[in-house]
Amino acid sequence: MLKVKFYQAGFCKHPECVISGHVNWRSLKNVATPMVCTLINHPKHGYMLFDVGYSDNFFKASDHFPYKFYQMATPVTVEATLVDLLRRDNIDPADIKYVFISHFHADHISAIDDFPKATIITSQAAYDYSKAVQGFKAVRKGILPQLMTLFKNRKFQFIEDKQKIKGHKKLFNFITHDVFGDGAVVATSLPGHARGQHGLYLDDTNKKKIFLVADATWLLPSLAADSLPLPIIAMVSDNHPQYIKTFHRLHDFYHDNRDVQLVPCHCQETFDKVTKS
Repeated sequence: MLKVKFYQAGFCKHPECVISGHVNWRSLKNVATPMVCTLINHPKHGYMLFDVGYSDNFFKASDHFPYKFYQMATPVTVEATLVDLLRRDNIDPADIKYVFISHFHADHISAIDDFPKATIITSQAAYDYSKAVQGFKAVRKGILPQLMTLFKNRKFQFIEDKQKIKGHKKLFNFITHDVFGDGAVVATSLPGHARGQHGLYLDDTNKKKIFLVADATWLLPSLAADSLPLPIIAMVSDNHPQYIKTFHRLHDFYHDNRDVQLVPCHCQETFDKVTKS
């Protein structure tokens, strides 16, 4: 059995109507959205993190133009970094064997240098693209080039090199790869929001079946209602038609698999639920 625990590693603010898709006078206000990271303890392979959240690196990487626009568009607060939270649970950064990066947006990677010994597991397509993009295009796509330099000389395992799982009994509508070769941790392609975005499906955990869906949806209630974010999101999506397709597939998955807990990276309601259960 995998053991999982969830942490909030900073938060940013967005207009509620943008991420929920519902427009009314109350939804025009900014709401705090958490950056949820997941600690996975594999009985054989040890600790793995799913994304690493914010750190001071975010502010350093976005303190000059054009990257300052990123910081202005998404005001960020970091009360405690992920490494701070792990240490409160007596977990040392050196204990982390792997970090799974769902995609390379700044909120998901800023603290990567806090785990210098961990092997990075991610999509090569996501890494190669994010390493190359610069300037205003990078800002539009949620990439801060200075953060990408933190991955220099790191050890990688790429999802594309792992065994593909064909006809997964629950994930047959998604492209899937077996992370450790034992079926316990399944990398699941969730394209559209960011280049090469992947989630993780965890079939047997201390908190039932878990599907970490990264930013394929921001709010689980919106996914349940099949309510897409406002069209302005298309401006920052890697491939908006793909995003919509992934969103609808996850909506169907949600209703067909109620025994599986979907966990987006920015849904406060879901974070509150999984941390209390």
